[in-house]
Amino acid sequence: MSIADEWYINREVILKSTNTSISGIGYIGFPNENKAAEIGYIIDANEQCKGSATEALKTLSQWALQHIEVDPVIVQSAYDNIASIRILEKTIFNLS
Repeated sequence: MSIADEWYINREVILKSTNTSISGIGYIGFPNENKAAEIGYIIDANEQCKGSATEALKTLSQWALQHIEVDPVIVQSAYDNIASIRILEKTIFNLS
């Protein structure tokens, strides 16, 4: 797999205790013309507020920022999605 392919693969977050998928996370394509990489994710409602999405977002963000073509990483959330906003705060994203 080439490095370019990594930007188009969605990943699943697997809960080890049950070996089930609880979340999907991935890049929204190759970094744009401003070198910004965007990440999107969704997590099962029963698994929210347990740290899995935070861990996955940190991992994908760190991977993206290791590549010279990326700065910054962008994640969007609805203004009233408190759980998602909390994930962004824990991963030190600028809220704007």
